Amino acid sequence: MFFFLLSLFACANNGADDSADSSSMDWRPEHTVQLDCPWISQNPSATSSTYNCGPTSMVMAVACIDGTTPTYGDVLNTIIWMDENIGAYGGVGTDGNGSLTNTVELAEVANNYFKISAETFGLSDGVLSLEDMYYDLDRGIPIVLAVRYQGDNTTDVMEYTSGHYMVLTGMTSTHIVVNDPGPFDEELGKNHAYTIESFLDTWQNAGIELFPV
Repeated sequence: MFFFLLSLFACANNGADDSADSSSMDWRPEHTVQLDCPWISQNPSATSSTYNCGPTSMVMAVACIDGTTPTYGDVLNTIIWMDENIGAYGGVGTDGNGSLTNTVELAEVANNYFKISAETFGLSDGVLSLEDMYYDLDRGIPIVLAVRYQGDNTTDVMEYTSGHYMVLTGMTSTHIVVNDPGPFDEELGKNHAYTIESFLDTWQNAGIELFPV
């Protein structure tokens, strides 16, 4: 189930169809901006499937700020911390698959576990425009985005299938660029570009900004 105000995502099937504000549709950047952010899969193996898109995206975003190389162990440590410190978090389980994640929980992870200042945005606490996000990227601020998962990640069109978290790492005049933790293959997950039109039509106006200290 998807609760928009909290941007709750399980990285699983979901049928909601919410589009970005039409006022965001008109602006386009004149110049390319691209952060050098590391990528890591939310899945420990090519045959596994986890609910760890939110924690993994947070690990990638923090590593982008810190200039470190994340490991899957960092993801596991993050969800263990969430299990022990966030009462609403569903638990780690014996397989480390994590659970449902929302933007409020992920911001708490950033602020209290990684000690990185983070702010949520969405219907309940303001919405970022495409221009706002470009301005953040230009200042070195990565953004964890609540989006609709784009299936097999072999096209530049995002599809309405399931809730997902990814890290916004770049933007051109025609595309947004993300680190997607969903694929096991780095070639599919790192710096994957989607058309701005497709992105604006499918993202959820929600996510977390991370501010370097």
